[in-house]
Amino acid sequence: MIVETDYKKDDVVTMRIIGGEEVIGRLVDATGDAYTIAKPYALVQMQKGLGLAPYVMTSDPSSKIKMSKGSIVCITKSNTQATNDYIKSTSGIVPASAGVPANKVPKLDIK
Repeated sequence: MIVETDYKKDDVVTMRIIGGEEVIGRLVDATGDAYTIAKPYALVQMQKGLGLAPYVMTSDPSSKIKMSKGSIVCITKSNTQATNDYIKSTSGIVPASAGVPANKVPKLDIK
């Protein structure tokens, strides 16, 4: 039986873990029994709402973790807002869709 997924290598994915945590990261590999995720972050409650924090606090920031499929309730491609926040948190890059709206960009007066 062929199983097709909606996500592929380098997609930003969100996983719900059996313990209730929500983890977001870049998909590196998927095998029969595990997913390998780069730069995993957990969704956490912060003073001004939700935020992202390293999923494994003492790991190297560029680490990859292998998550057993048996500990994952579900996995899905992250929505645009979550993906943009994740990219900004892990790289400092602000995706164009997360920046200034096109109608608010100042126009240059070139003569």
